[in-house]
Amino acid sequence: MSRQNAYRVHGADGYGLTETKTDEYRYITGYVRTPLGYVSVYSEEKNTSLSLIQNGYEVTRVIDRGYTKKGLVTLARRFIEEVQYD
Repeated sequence: MSRQNAYRVHGADGYGLTETKTDEYRYITGYVRTPLGYVSVYSEEKNTSLSLIQNGYEVTRVIDRGYTKKGLVTLARRFIEEVQYD
């Protein structure tokens, strides 16, 4: 038996983000879903990376600073919009 569901995504959200904190470090990893697709993200204190696959190509961006969950959602939305229209 197979099942398929479809849900309309109206805006970017951090549905798949997980934050890990220890005494020594903090990082956020996961994905951000947007109306244009998913963006895989990883962010720690001084480094953030975003990646997605579009038209058979993996596109990656690395930024030399860390972001909060809210900041990653905004950054991922802007990133996929820029890639979509390049």
